[in-house]
Amino acid sequence: MAAVVVVGAGIVGAALAWELAARGVGVTLLDAEASPGRGVTGASFGWIGGVGGHWPGGARELREFVLADYRRLAGEVRR
Repeated sequence: MAAVVVVGAGIVGAALAWELAARGVGVTLLDAEASPGRGVTGASFGWIGGVGGHWPGGARELREFVLADYRRLAGEVRR
């Protein structure tokens, strides 16, 4: 596969880079900040870490899927 440049190391860019690399794609991850998640992701609502609050229209169920993926990825990264 061809090499890919991902611009932005927030949650979307970092996840995309991780998944591509896991599939054997050469990835270069670029970001204006010194470390990942310092821009929009760092200032976001935070579905992963957020607690309580109102979860409209099926969001509570969706959040459970998001948390399951987060835990799966955390386990892969720690290997």
